[in-house]
Amino acid sequence: MKILIVGASGFLGRKLFNDLLADKHDVVGSSRTKRGFLRLDITDHENLKLVLEQGNFDTAINLAAVGVTAGTGNEQEMVRVNSDAAIDFARILSNLDSPPTLIHIASSTEPTGNVQPESPYSKSKAEGTAAVVAALSQTQIPLKVLRIHNTYGPMQPEGRFVMSLINKFRNNEEVHLNYPNRVRDFCLIDDVSQHIVKLVTQEHTGISHNEIGTGTGVTLINAANMICKTVGASESLITSNSSEVLDLNSIQVADNSLAGFCKCETTLQGGLNNLVGSLS
Repeated sequence: MKILIVGASGFLGRKLFNDLLADKHDVVGSSRTKRGFLRLDITDHENLKLVLEQGNFDTAINLAAVGVTAGTGNEQEMVRVNSDAAIDFARILSNLDSPPTLIHIASSTEPTGNVQPESPYSKSKAEGTAAVVAALSQTQIPLKVLRIHNTYGPMQPEGRFVMSLINKFRNNEEVHLNYPNRVRDFCLIDDVSQHIVKLVTQEHTGISHNEIGTGTGVTLINAANMICKTVGASESLITSNSSEVLDLNSIQVADNSLAGFCKCETTLQGGLNNLVGSLS
């Protein structure tokens, strides 16, 4: 199977690229900036159109995103990449004679129902996902939407919750939690990547919605204590606001009742044991 990964130089992209290669697929990885990958800016319509027209891909995976880590992109860039470019991607595919299956990577932070977006990032991602689904709903192009929960693991960028806390505790730095009782679902990158590899090879028609997570929530204060103990630092380094602070996005856990639920088997503690051990 010939597969295009847009955003292959990112945290999850590199892992997925290597796992698909190991699974004997013909993989083309693209990046806006990193050497060693096909140079492709997803916001460049003509370049994207050319790659998709000439690539003869069986599957295209859109992992491109801006603003995943706070402070790494402004709101305008998030809209251009997470929303506008994602829509353009789908529209280009809809005009191809033999379009590939599209795997659109969504985020667990995208609001559902009447929930308000927690950030410009989640707002732009939600708008992009909704527009991609709308654009392809009237076509015969298979679309798999993957809503992925908080992914951690080796080489995770600084600024993301797990790796940031590991580094701070290893340096005996204080960690302050604004929302200690916020509940999140943490997924080891190995589990996430392997689920995507399986989904790539599963044939289907129409539009499917898949959620990748453990299905088990952990409060940020409990996660912080877990990371602290695994690192071997003092729990006195952890401070937090009052638990009564209003949190409009208090719980984000993978819905294990969905038909498209993909369960990550590694617990947070198990993942931390391996991750911290590899850093020692």
